[in-house]
Amino acid sequence: MSRCYKTFLAMDFKKITKQNKPELGVEVLLYNEKWISEDSNPKGIRVGFWCDVQEWVSAYWCNYHDEYHTRTSCEDDEQFNDSKAENQIPTHFMSIESCDG
Repeated sequence: MSRCYKTFLAMDFKKITKQNKPELGVEVLLYNEKWISEDSNPKGIRVGFWCDVQEWVSAYWCNYHDEYHTRTSCEDDEQFNDSKAENQIPTHFMSIESCDG
């Protein structure tokens, strides 16, 4: 088990289910193992929120453009593997208030 994943398990992340989602529009930390990138996101964590229309909206760092991009879980860009809709769905969330200490 990687050190990063052990750190993740020690945090207060909750598994996302149909019954367990953050409040609509409330900014939270999101996690998906597919988001791990040694260069730009070694922990696989993004800031985002749940939205009825676009489902999940999250921001990630784009090394190529040196800026943050936003992605929704309902968009599907076949050109880029990391932009496919199924790769944009978080598996866990943590309220930002939980990050106190």
